[in-house]
Amino acid sequence: MRKIFCVVKIMLRGTTRSIAAWKTAFHNKKLKQQSIDFIE
Repeated sequence: MRKIFCVVKIMLRGTTRSIAAWKTAFHNKKLKQQSIDFIE
């Protein structure tokens, strides 16, 4: 039972990290689009 919990914990940690990376990437994309709109 404990082993399963550890695996889930590791998986959650990985997903949170990937979600954080995706969020920052999405935010950067948004900022770039805004700056492009501003230049045009």
